[in-house]
Amino acid sequence: FIVASSQKRDSFSTEIKVSSVIRKRSLKSNNNEHYDAKRIKVFVSEDQVQLKKMTSKQFEGWKVLLDDSSCGYVKFFPKNDEFFHEHVTVDFAIPKAKRGLHIGRIALQKAVVASAHTVFVAYLRKSNLASKKALTAVGFTDTKGSSKQLCLIYQKK
Repeated sequence: FIVASSQKRDSFSTEIKVSSVIRKRSLKSNNNEHYDAKRIKVFVSEDQVQLKKMTSKQFEGWKVLLDDSSCGYVKFFPKNDEFFHEHVTVDFAIPKAKRGLHIGRIALQKAVVASAHTVFVAYLRKSNLASKKALTAVGFTDTKGSSKQLCLIYQKK
């Protein structure tokens, strides 16, 4: 939804102040002029995102909470192979309604810090740009492999 107010600056133009925009919409003023509100990104703060430990023998995981309500998960699955040796693979998800607010970035960062593991590997489709942005914001780097998937890696110091 858009919260907007229009103020007359002169007889030919109208200035639109947008305080928060969730979706891009077209605004219509009283004199039949159309305005496209630019999307203003509103993100959550680190204080709003908490992690609650999940217990499992198969993975190390956390439930993501946004203002004390469930908002996805972050899971690390232990693996051991000849290329990365001992590492964990990353799996995380945020509901569609909550995407784009940097919840995934904050949750991943907090989960990586809280984890006892040191090497994290994420496999994703090359078309999955949102997950790639979230992972690279945390510090994951592309291995530049030649497969159809992206392989990003992060190693704690």
